[in-house]
Order: sequence, then structure tokens, then C-alpha cells
Amino acid sequence: MSTYVLAQCRVKDPEKYRQWLTALLKVIEEFGGGCLVGGGRVIPSNDGMISDRRQSGEFVLLEFKSEVDLRRYRASPEYRYLSKLRQEAADSRLFLLEGYKPDQV
Repeated sequence: MSTYVLAQCRVKDPEKYRQWLTALLKVIEEFGGGCLVGGGRVIPSNDGMISDRRQSGEFVLLEFKSEVDLRRYRASPEYRYLSKLRQEAADSRLFLLEGYKPDQV
């Protein structure tokens, strides 16, 4: 089952943030991962499409083929480097999400 990582980032250093995102995209492929969302426009909305004025920051959504692949990535030296770069580039919150489980909905 796919496992996802959602990162909400408030960018502090735009250049380092671009470096992080570029390096991240290269590295996660080695661990069975891919990027589903990153670098695009964020449009906060509530109640359908009513605009929300709060600044949400940037979002990155990663997909890994399995939780095992995600754990291998998070245990790697590459992850430690990228984690440090992300912390320098942005204040962030990370969420690990399991894929859809129809029997539990």
C-alpha cells in the first residue's frame, strides 16, 4: 500500500528551499518515491471555493510505494542531509499518511 508524506512549509530562505526541493526529487526516486505536489500555486479555501486569507505556505506531497520504502528513505544519510537543508530553508510540519483503506472508511 502506498504511503504519503505531506509537508507544509513556511519558506524562510527561498534559495535553500529550491535547493531542497530539487535535491529531494532526485533522492526519493532511489527509494521508490515520487512527488505528487510541489512548487505549484496554493489557493487556500473553505466552504467550497471561498478564499481564505490566511497564508498556508508551500505544500509538498510525496508518495512511496510502501511504508518500507519510506522507512528506508528516512533511515538514509540522504534523508539526514535533506532534513537539515529543509530546516534551514523553511519552518515545516510533516505528516505521514497511509493510503486509502476502503474497508476502514
